Amino acid sequence: MRVVYLARKVFLLFLVSAGASPQAIPQQVSQAGITTPSSPASALQEQTRSSIEGLVVRLGTSEPIMKAQVDVYPVNGGATYRRLTDASGRFVVDGIEPGRYKIRIHKVGYVGYVGQDYGEDAAAGPGESLTVRPDQTISDLSFRMVPEGVVSGRIADEDGAPVVDAAVTALGMEVRRGQRELFAISTVQTNDLGEYRLYDLRPGRYYVRAASQEQYVKGKERPKSNDAALVRRAYAAVFYPGGSDRKGAVAVTVSPGQEVPLADMTLVPTSAVSIRGHVFNAISGKPLNGCCVYLGPGDGIVLDDNGPGWLAGPDGAFEIDNVVPGSFTLLASASTNGKWHEARLPIEVGNADLNDLNLTIFPEVTIAGRVTVEGRETVRLSTLHVLMEELECGLCTNGREAAVNADGNFQLVDVPPGRYQVKIQDGPVAAYLKSARFHGESSPDNVLNVHAGDQGPLEILLNSAGCQVEGSVADRDGLPLPRATVVLVPDGQRRQFYSLYKHVKADQAGNFVLTGIAPGDYELFAWNDVEYGEWEDPDFLGPLEPYAAGVNDEDCERKSIALKAIPESGH
Repeated sequence: MRVVYLARKVFLLFLVSAGASPQAIPQQVSQAGITTPSSPASALQEQTRSSIEGLVVRLGTSEPIMKAQVDVYPVNGGATYRRLTDASGRFVVDGIEPGRYKIRIHKVGYVGYVGQDYGEDAAAGPGESLTVRPDQTISDLSFRMVPEGVVSGRIADEDGAPVVDAAVTALGMEVRRGQRELFAISTVQTNDLGEYRLYDLRPGRYYVRAASQEQYVKGKERPKSNDAALVRRAYAAVFYPGGSDRKGAVAVTVSPGQEVPLADMTLVPTSAVSIRGHVFNAISGKPLNGCCVYLGPGDGIVLDDNGPGWLAGPDGAFEIDNVVPGSFTLLASASTNGKWHEARLPIEVGNADLNDLNLTIFPEVTIAGRVTVEGRETVRLSTLHVLMEELECGLCTNGREAAVNADGNFQLVDVPPGRYQVKIQDGPVAAYLKSARFHGESSPDNVLNVHAGDQGPLEILLNSAGCQVEGSVADRDGLPLPRATVVLVPDGQRRQFYSLYKHVKADQAGNFVLTGIAPGDYELFAWNDVEYGEWEDPDFLGPLEPYAAGVNDEDCERKSIALKAIPESGH
């Protein structure tokens, strides 16, 4: 079975033809997902419908791609227009109503690729929207699709025998609040020969991890008090090229259409222990009885599947056998009143059993709050949204969002206990979140710790007139550098206030604009190519300080700041 972490794996393709000033909306979609003729419309409606035409080819060639799926979907939700390319790689999507759209291209054997003007890459995110006006034909769109990359190899045990059904995962790296995390991109299982093939990989760098699926199988014979021959053994996960410590992992670089064969990876048995504990469901007021308790990796590793779950007994007791030493996250989840709730506990497993581990599943809370605005610019409060982004659950999506009323009040509903970053969305580009006070106390970097029973208030102060910094980026020869990544980093003791970081892509002329900047001292960095979030890692950024340009409040009035991109040798 192959599992794809969709949030990381689907790569959108957006490209607007030169000179087109696009706009768009949809038709009805059949159960098969293909647009069907709409119901009879008036002549006026028919006259307003438009079309999008283009060509899909293989990257680096003029080879057309036949039967590529072209999806044109509205930015604000609605039905999707879907067509397939013909033998010449061309497509025509007609009958489109006016509005704003994005385009997504799918084809087995290819990953997404974005044109030079609207490239989706690590730092820029998804491409721009396309605007379709009434009775408009947008033609000559060109999409160049990248052939998928593949990483292949074999997993063996300590005797060289194949390990069947081992889980092999390609992981990407992301820096999150200064910490490097590995997140699953794709997972496959080995066949009867111990072989695996990780396919559908976009060009990039990957870390490969292999783990035995039998690591936590129950029913293994327990050791007797003085019988060393029966000491429990299990296979620890291993990272390429070998070793269970992620710090020794080596990244594998995959180019477009390339298959990278790796040397055999060996799973070696090590001592194993059991962990035991209890789960209490504070929502029902009873011990957890039944599903589920999970054990996932810790140490900044986020998988798309934590393996099988264990059932708790009538008294909430659980036991997990054959656990190897290392960092883990214990997770308990329960369905109460038709909703799922969970509790997490980081643990360190050594060479002895762990007993009396206790997890409590608490109910979610409702947090009431208010947004106020200062500054010379007027802000329509009803356009704002408050977002609480959870910080301690890997790459999960347990955040909560609330619309702000015209009087500035809002309610965040069903917020699980945890640690959150508070953000304001859909505000003016010049605005910045000045402060967040929870229970009357200031929250550094707008980070909140929410506990069971918390109700607020959460008081948010938005300043409508932040600083704006403009400039240009040049390469080592002094020529404008299009699509350079420009990052604004707070200076000094505010370096760990990640809400103050800003990043943007320069345009085709190498020019950039950063807005909504809070007062203070900053440093500006520019790269031609850099992994997303690398600038939050102090070990990465420290040696690059000589390349930075200083920025302070006075630069709000400065017309242009000239930056030189950091050379490849610099990082």
